[in-house]
Amino acid sequence: MRIRCALLSLFLCLTQWVFSQDWLVVSPYAYNDETVVYATLQSNVPGDPMTDFVVAAFIDGECRAEAVTPSTGVDGSQFFILRVRGDQTDDKGKTITFKAYHKPMRMTYDLTPARTVLYTGESEGTPSNRIVLSLERVAEVVALESFFLMYDQLAAGKTTRVELVPTPQNATFDPYSVELNFTGSFAGWDAMQVQRVGGSPLNFDLTPQYPGMVSVQATIGGQPITLRDMTGGPLTKMEVGASVPLESGWHWRSNPYGDIVQYNIGWIFPSEQFIEARTQDALLYNDPTWGYFGTLMEQGIAQNTCYKLKMASTATPATLTQGRYVAGYSVTLDGDWTWVGCPYYYDRLISNVRPKRAAEGMVIVTKENGSAEYDGTTWKGDLKVLRSGEGLMVYNPTAEACTLTFTPESLLPQGNQAAPARAAQVSPWHYDASRFMNNTTIVAVLADEENLSEDWTIGVFVGDECRGEGHYVDGRFFITAHTDRGEQVTLKLRYEPTGFIADIDETLTTAGLRMGSLRQPIRLHAPAVTQHIASSSVDLTPDAKGDYDLTGRRVMATKRGLVLRRQADGTVRKVIKH
Repeated sequence: MRIRCALLSLFLCLTQWVFSQDWLVVSPYAYNDETVVYATLQSNVPGDPMTDFVVAAFIDGECRAEAVTPSTGVDGSQFFILRVRGDQTDDKGKTITFKAYHKPMRMTYDLTPARTVLYTGESEGTPSNRIVLSLERVAEVVALESFFLMYDQLAAGKTTRVELVPTPQNATFDPYSVELNFTGSFAGWDAMQVQRVGGSPLNFDLTPQYPGMVSVQATIGGQPITLRDMTGGPLTKMEVGASVPLESGWHWRSNPYGDIVQYNIGWIFPSEQFIEARTQDALLYNDPTWGYFGTLMEQGIAQNTCYKLKMASTATPATLTQGRYVAGYSVTLDGDWTWVGCPYYYDRLISNVRPKRAAEGMVIVTKENGSAEYDGTTWKGDLKVLRSGEGLMVYNPTAEACTLTFTPESLLPQGNQAAPARAAQVSPWHYDASRFMNNTTIVAVLADEENLSEDWTIGVFVGDECRGEGHYVDGRFFITAHTDRGEQVTLKLRYEPTGFIADIDETLTTAGLRMGSLRQPIRLHAPAVTQHIASSSVDLTPDAKGDYDLTGRRVMATKRGLVLRRQADGTVRKVIKH
């Protein structure tokens, strides 16, 4: 539930509980002496708890003592202790009078002592034998019907203030007997911290640890009482979302929150930073004059779909709070490309996504995290982990409908799942992927090269500007180019351990989301590597054993990188050692 701040502030001002009484207690330093009064409060209204009252003592109309809460005796009974301040000479023998303030009703009553209490400078009554203070009041009991539960969005890891507003507002009840109870959990991981706000018995701080749906119930003295949302309807569940950063530029996001429709678009996306959003069949633009405009206003963004989002650049990135659909779900892919949302709260291995029926050749593409292709048994590519909140483009290579099923997160281990670590290295390729709405992923092989490893990477360039990179995985280079469709790109090959760089001969023109495949990769050539070897004056003798560098010097067996080796048939070949 999302509530506008102005409306929330106004409503709270109209319904805030105010505890006040008709007296002001003198300073405890005003007098040197005191008479201690031990008193029991007796009301003519059955069931009046002493905790509903504040009791005060007076001499000559001046409040000389106040007891805000009763004390509890060893037998469980309750009584008030009043330290009545005074002067041993001037006040001795004066009559002490008493008043009580009823907190729920916000009413003040005069109390009638069973006997006259005088200021003596000694004690009146004892803890086990108290004097009796009585009041007679009309039982102005107004039945409590329900509570409005007022709060902003609940987000995992964030503390949110919740306020209970009684209906009717003058209902008679003990606010300190109200409790909020939560049941249910996210994927079996139960975590919801509830803390009553000190001094505000109808305010609570909620801190959920995980997103999901939780059931909520209010009780008074253990008895249930109806909760309502701001529409007046009954409230039995609260949704806990996850904070999703909205960085500037273009990003692919998934929508596990539920349908985003016309009435809540302005709340979900901050209008001052939102520029544009697109689904597979609708778009929404934030026009400087007209505001939100486009077919997406009517169609909305359905749950578990992918959308492309463009945000303005600001000093403080915005965030939105989205729920998580943790039961898992399946998507039917009729053919070609389908925009698909990732439902997971944690980062999950791509192996948790299972294709069914005619799945060989299916492709998953992300905007900045690589791609993978299904070979009929496993996913192959540099996309190892689906990031939480990530939007996906999925390709079905056949005309036959097939299914993509996400394993329910409730069946997965708690926490992020990480892919096997790559070699510790810092990428030399630097680029800004958010400048472009789409990308092109390329599956390629380096012709005439054998025994490559993950130490080899490829940089993508448009002119002198780096636009992406590629990784060697599962016998192929998986390259992501962030460009506009139709741009020509050049490629550079780099061997990370030595920093060796060679130009790749081919110039490619980006077209669509995918170029090449596992079965038909694009063949690339790096002639500079071959020319560099051929131009060396190395002449290995027929009986040469072991490995040599490009100058003909023998190298140690532990040497990594590009070396020369005489084969059994007498030929000399270049070999990449790892």
